[in-house]
Amino acid sequence: HQLRMVPIRDKRQSKYSHMYEDIPTGVDPDDFVFESDSLPEGVSWQYLEGDEWIKYPYGLSCRIESLYGDNSPHYLYTPGNPHTSGSYVHSAAMGQEVGNARCSFFHDTSTRQIIFEVSNRGVWVQTPHSQTDNFTERDFYTGMTRRVRRVGGEPRAGGDKRGYKQQVREIFESGMIDWTDRREKCGLCGKTDGPFTVTDCCGVTICDTEGQYQINSYEREGQCARNHRLQSICGFHDAEGHGGEWKTCKACEEFFHPYDYAVKATSQAVGGTARRYNFDDNVRSDIHPADVPFPTCHKCEALVNTTEESVRTLSMRKGFSGGRATCGGCGGGFGKVVMG
Repeated sequence: HQLRMVPIRDKRQSKYSHMYEDIPTGVDPDDFVFESDSLPEGVSWQYLEGDEWIKYPYGLSCRIESLYGDNSPHYLYTPGNPHTSGSYVHSAAMGQEVGNARCSFFHDTSTRQIIFEVSNRGVWVQTPHSQTDNFTERDFYTGMTRRVRRVGGEPRAGGDKRGYKQQVREIFESGMIDWTDRREKCGLCGKTDGPFTVTDCCGVTICDTEGQYQINSYEREGQCARNHRLQSICGFHDAEGHGGEWKTCKACEEFFHPYDYAVKATSQAVGGTARRYNFDDNVRSDIHPADVPFPTCHKCEALVNTTEESVRTLSMRKGFSGGRATCGGCGGGFGKVVMG
């Protein structure tokens, strides 16, 4: 767990951690307490998993509290590696690497962010406030978001750090979510102006824009209902009439290449965009596309990124070529891209 100072892309794109203390063998890194760590008595940090609030490990809670108490707008970290605390890849923080499986080598920078400013909707608080249960955690690479709260103790007093906040606001404001907003909204994009429908597969409110889709345009932007139906295992499972829960369905898992399945079973987005095809509370959390190799071209064996392939075009590929992937250089279609 020692910090490796590996610059990514260029020096402007990565920031480095200040935590150098070694972690003893056999100790959970998130439970480890550095000399500078402390947590006020009665205070705990928790995240919402389904309907249950779960405490963060003690060491991690100490580090979250430290940044919160210092009036920082956010805390950056990687689960299991506190040496990345505070470091980040700029493009990832800007939301440009969500769903990009090639980011699996970013082990020396933070993969997650806990945003404290959400309760204030971007206004730096100069005086104490009582709202401490409306924070957000997000994963830069999977697009996962979940609600976070601080229990016990006194809320931070706020303070005049507007210059600092202005400097870093671009890397936290895009991830701000108001969890107390109870208006009807799309489960994928969060819009509240409708029109809405409910998904057949999982009964979640979603934008009803399929009637605006232009045939053969393959447009994904603004097509939430169509995207979930054609880009997720949840939608595929329902369309194929499989019984039981989609997450444990062997028929679904065997139909896809392992990479295709991992993309469509997780809360993924297309790299460089904010589009997502799965609901955060209805995904496979035990797999990650970055851990699965891309399919290979059956002619030249080049890696083929099939992230954008829908279940419809995949079915066509399986029907016409037995499921073989073909890269663009060898005449492949359906938007498949050769990875260098």
